[in-house]
Amino acid sequence: MRWRRTRASGAARKAARLLAGRFLQPDRYLDRGERDYWTKLTYPFRWTDLASSLDVIALVGLPPTDADVARGLDWLVSRQRATGLWQSGYGKTKDVLVNH
Repeated sequence: MRWRRTRASGAARKAARLLAGRFLQPDRYLDRGERDYWTKLTYPFRWTDLASSLDVIALVGLPPTDADVARGLDWLVSRQRATGLWQSGYGKTKDVLVNH
């Protein structure tokens, strides 16, 4: 399967490392310049956020012991609610994950 070879490629690992290195940093895109966009979790994934990025990085195979990956995981775990869920969305609508 081609996708398995692609996600295990050196280019994919390099891209994953670059992505992990940007966790919780302001983005270079003007419309997503605030670091808070990393923490506005959505599901299904709509935009790049910390959860969707960690998902991709895990598929590529970067280990959770990588310093940047660990920093992202630590943030995610520290925000998990007692219900096992996270605050989701952009605060403009009901938090559907919490209200179910």
